[in-house]
Amino acid sequence: IDAGMITPLGFDPLMNVSSHSFSSAAGATITFKHDLPGSNTNFILLASQTGTSPVTMQAGIPVPLVYDTTTTLMYYTPPAWFTNSQGTTDAAGMATTTLTLAANAAVNLVGADVWFSALAYGGREGPGIHWASCVQKISVQP
Repeated sequence: IDAGMITPLGFDPLMNVSSHSFSSAAGATITFKHDLPGSNTNFILLASQTGTSPVTMQAGIPVPLVYDTTTTLMYYTPPAWFTNSQGTTDAAGMATTTLTLAANAAVNLVGADVWFSALAYGGREGPGIHWASCVQKISVQP
């Protein structure tokens, strides 16, 4: 019996990063490019140092991060290292977040991985969370 065939037509992670690792000693600038469905949609960049499993459910949407103190920090008071970690996408659903770290600013994170996901909420689609991007992992090197 032929069970059929699946042909992937594409995959859109909804967020891409300019680098998946950086040197703490050198510092870095990492760009998060958000390409979220809908126009003029609210977004927030969240992070976790604990990982991605189990996912956190928010309003029926699986957010692929373990909720931890880093997630809380990004939600309430994102570090000054981030520019535009919360905001509104443009008419095409695009936005950019920048992480800028001076040399040795992340020395306490050397050897750690940090996972990021962007959430889209509100806007024309109504209240609540509508989308969560795929996770992007960034590793902190010496």
